[in-house]
Amino acid sequence: MSTATNRAFNFLVGEMTPILQDVIEWRLYPMHGFFCACSFILGEIMLQQTLLRVDLTDVHSVYFRTLLGAFLVVLSDDFLSIS
Repeated sequence: MSTATNRAFNFLVGEMTPILQDVIEWRLYPMHGFFCACSFILGEIMLQQTLLRVDLTDVHSVYFRTLLGAFLVVLSDDFLSIS
């Protein structure tokens, strides 16, 4: 699902960029800069795993801090090792 969404939006950006360059000319570049700044803020400040500088292998510890979450992680690890 995420790959399909990514490809759809990449296609949309690719199709709309030439049209927007003709219509709004130089103002297209500040618009792209705004979205890049929003992406930076989302990635660096709002995502917990980036903010806490957690390794990729330990991301589950950020989201499963409760006993139930830890239990589910243990079950999923046991399930994956069995199959």
